Amino acid sequence: MNILPGVNAYFEAITHKYQVENHAEIIKLDQVLGIQYPQMMTQPWPRAFNYRLEFFSGENPPFQVKSQIMTYLQNNPEEHVVNIFSEKLNQLIPAFRDQGYLHAWSNILMVKKLPAHEKISRPSGVEIKSITTIQDVSLVNTIEPDYPCSTNGLDDLAIHNLMAFYKGEVCAKAQVITPPGKYAYVADIFTHPDFRRKGISTTLLQEMHQIALDAGNSMTVLVPSKMTREFDLFQKFSYQTLIEMALLVPELEPSN
Repeated sequence: MNILPGVNAYFEAITHKYQVENHAEIIKLDQVLGIQYPQMMTQPWPRAFNYRLEFFSGENPPFQVKSQIMTYLQNNPEEHVVNIFSEKLNQLIPAFRDQGYLHAWSNILMVKKLPAHEKISRPSGVEIKSITTIQDVSLVNTIEPDYPCSTNGLDDLAIHNLMAFYKGEVCAKAQVITPPGKYAYVADIFTHPDFRRKGISTTLLQEMHQIALDAGNSMTVLVPSKMTREFDLFQKFSYQTLIEMALLVPELEPSN
């Protein structure tokens, strides 16, 4: 695929994560990467449907991307979504529209060069622990049951799960993936609304940076949620936009 090294590292990290945690099937086409999830997910906009198949592509011609996807699906048409990563989204999105794909939303992939040493701030009352047991997973999932931590990655050396406590109460979680190579992937960071604005996410992010450095990574990549972008958390730590990304959905339901 025609992609930047940081984007390729992101692809490698998410495929590792979903293979280990969800037992997902990875589909490698010439210009398209696919993930077949075992569970259904919901796409609410601009056409509501459930899907298990997600594709990823770089700055490739839309007709070629669609052709490869349709060839793969020719014997078993099904709902799917497509993520594209490009510095020319303003050109690619209309071109994909001509191929029958609607634009659902856009975001960015961010990157940071890690300093050799980063002092970790630890606000009063905050404690960070690694998630290592099934009991830890059960506890941390009480704060965000919609996006649960998985027990499947507890023994994986590249998947690091953290949880935070404030005055003894579990209040936040985070995950970083550290594959071999330059880039680590900050996959998750979430603080319960009742505990925000206390410096907990800052501490979790610093802990993940240190884990990445200890694993031999020198850069991190992440896809920010709207919430963290509003709080300027990643900009505070000098994360920069690496590339823009967009989620596309087929305009029409698949037909057999």
